Amino acid sequence: MRHLDNGHSLNRTYHRLPGNPSHRPVLIFLLGMLCAPWGARADVPMIPDFTAVPYTPIHLQPAATNPVLRGSDLPDSVQFVADPFLYRESDTWYLFFEAYSDRGHIGYATSADGIHYTFQHLLTLENVHLSYPFVFSYRGEHYLMPESGALGQVRLYKAQHFPDTWAYDTTLVSGAPLVDPTLIRYQDRWWLFVSHSGSVNCFLFYSDSLRSGWREHPMSPVVHNDRSRARAAGRSVVLADGVIVRMAQKNDETYGGAVRACRVDTLTTTRYHETELPESPILQASGQGWNADGMHQFGAWWDSDRWLVAADGDSASFWSIGIYQTAPLEPATAPGIVLGAAAPNPAHLTTSINFLIRDPAGTQTVQMELYNPMGRLVRRLVDGTFPPGAYRQTWDGKDGEGRACPSGIYLVRLRSPQGTASRSLVWLR
Repeated sequence: MRHLDNGHSLNRTYHRLPGNPSHRPVLIFLLGMLCAPWGARADVPMIPDFTAVPYTPIHLQPAATNPVLRGSDLPDSVQFVADPFLYRESDTWYLFFEAYSDRGHIGYATSADGIHYTFQHLLTLENVHLSYPFVFSYRGEHYLMPESGALGQVRLYKAQHFPDTWAYDTTLVSGAPLVDPTLIRYQDRWWLFVSHSGSVNCFLFYSDSLRSGWREHPMSPVVHNDRSRARAAGRSVVLADGVIVRMAQKNDETYGGAVRACRVDTLTTTRYHETELPESPILQASGQGWNADGMHQFGAWWDSDRWLVAADGDSASFWSIGIYQTAPLEPATAPGIVLGAAAPNPAHLTTSINFLIRDPAGTQTVQMELYNPMGRLVRRLVDGTFPPGAYRQTWDGKDGEGRACPSGIYLVRLRSPQGTASRSLVWLR
């Protein structure tokens, strides 16, 4: 995290989406592989890998009594904590963040449930201001890419002993005070979003290799002279069906006022386009309490049936960290109804979806709806009243207007007055 100053040009020398993915890791992996021909599936994924998750982490609610971590929870010299990133390994949750005293330092805390955190250590990396600890792993190695604009470089560090000991590995981009570098891996290629400290431009770089060969995109800066969405706001996500959502800080009215969510519509080595989601901003100043004056960081992680998001909030220029979540997925059963799995699934020409009305008291009013990966209603398959019994509904891969639907992961949702049940469906054209 850093206060605003004047931006410069970079010299070229770089809502919850419907679906119900399996809770079993092996099946999640297989589902991701099925998506490969028509989605964003890397040959070797960066961890975290969300390409089997058809939900965006948009509709958020507090997961705890926030904040869960303050500057006062750390050594006396620390004034505030900010820029949180979540990382999970085995049964342990790690929360990496900036701890500001005389300058920015990188610290981390741990948790058993992803919600309640205990501070552990401050890391020893550089004798300059560091923040924005973008943490990930690739090919079995853990990496940390903090904001190191004070060095005029985007630097990569590798864990010698995760999570305590890190060593400088390589420089990805240099030549300017670059801030808040954010990586994604998409279509077997690395992409790096980064800004100047003035937050007015978002520059885009790409490379076939993580550690070398970075070049600036011909349309960079892909966001120009716009403090309202240029600077990254934490981890961007690549989801099922190639959906990319870039998180951006809203810095035009005040520094760190809100987190905006932008869907990347086009991302190639020659073209770029993004559109703000209608639900944006997804985090913003509340006007009271720990986040009264602003929110500007979004550190997301998919946890089997929901998103957990570490976010920071500002109150009188003192930042602290809270945890948010999306509502857990609905089960396949609800009082009075059961939604069966589609068969075949994945499907190509047609698929059949079974459902059961099991309330012996009488008929149920039932709607079966199909939603696409962006959360929009595709088609209402069933709308009526049914006595107790078993039923089957066929879908031919077309929307409500008779148009063929693209490949992707869709949500089948069965509603009744007693509850809602959901399952995912993979459609391959």
